[in-house]
Amino acid sequence: MNTNDCNMVSNGLLRIIDFFNKHPNSQNMTYGQHFRRSFKLSLKMCLGFIFLFIHSIFPFLFELSGSKIINQLHEEVNIKSHKES
Repeated sequence: MNTNDCNMVSNGLLRIIDFFNKHPNSQNMTYGQHFRRSFKLSLKMCLGFIFLFIHSIFPFLFELSGSKIINQLHEEVNIKSHKES
């Protein structure tokens, strides 16, 4: 592999890294911070889905659990992120 090939590979890798970091950086986060926050929110969404799904079949179960999670997610995504800006 000659120097020109190495430069092309290096430039390609840097473009891929930039692609992964563009959105997190626009939110004043690193890729790792963004991943952890998004993953945590996705787990809460899954839990909310489970509660609401069960509630749709058995209305007497989890009467408030789904709406509590929705409110928590709204606060975490909208209110906390605006305070940080």
